Amino acid sequence: MKRALIVCAALAALSVPAVSSAAVSQTDFKNAAKFCKALRADMGASTFKQTFGTNKNKSNAHGKCVSKHARTMDDVHSDAVKNCRAERDADPDLLHALRYRVRQHPIHAD
Repeated sequence: MKRALIVCAALAALSVPAVSSAAVSQTDFKNAAKFCKALRADMGASTFKQTFGTNKNKSNAHGKCVSKHARTMDDVHSDAVKNCRAERDADPDLLHALRYRVRQHPIHAD
């Protein structure tokens, strides 16, 4: 009975760190390292280490967090570039207007 209670408590403790706080948003930070530093402050050091650490003493948690979130930021940036190119290619008049700064409604002198 005691062993089952300990196992249940350990599983509950390990499942809690998988949920990150909504107070820290990745878009609020310039890079992944600053985001992970804020996330560690928000989650607490031990929870942060349990969530992201992979080695014996979980000391690599910050590096793993940065690696994970840097890839996410790169994916978001590349998706934005693709969307921008698609919009630009879809409307050639807009491309011409942006390239040569053509006014849509020129000012007429009376």
